[in-house]
Amino acid sequence: MEEDDGLWREQLLPDRLRQDLAQHKRWQEAFRQAHPTKVCTKCGETLPRTSEHYYRDAARGDGLRTICKHCESRAKPGITLPGMRRCGRCHQWKPATWAYFRHRARVEGGWDSYCVECRRSYNHDDYRKRKAIQNHSPLARLIGESAARHPV
Repeated sequence: MEEDDGLWREQLLPDRLRQDLAQHKRWQEAFRQAHPTKVCTKCGETLPRTSEHYYRDAARGDGLRTICKHCESRAKPGITLPGMRRCGRCHQWKPATWAYFRHRARVEGGWDSYCVECRRSYNHDDYRKRKAIQNHSPLARLIGESAARHPV
């Protein structure tokens, strides 16, 4: 079986689109030759403008991402401890057990992202905030006055 080089897709395009695509590819190649290096926006390192150092991105003008492959690979979460979970609020590592985290079926790993203490604090703060907004809204005042005038 022959290798697919993508040429058959270009043959299906109308002539005007095919010309625009060819012109865009020529522009990209001319740009790469005029600017052989590219600066990574994350680490600031100057690297050759090739797919060896940058992942491809068709939406970008030069066809390459702005962050180098090395920085992209470092950005992925890599620190995990077996049987432990890091709280998303206090950022402390705690055992992934019922004593420290609640079970959440829809969360990755099956545990809540906040530890029990932080979840309790978050829920309490959220409850107070919603109550304050509710008590200060004109509609809440009207409902409260109406309930006071017409007890059940």
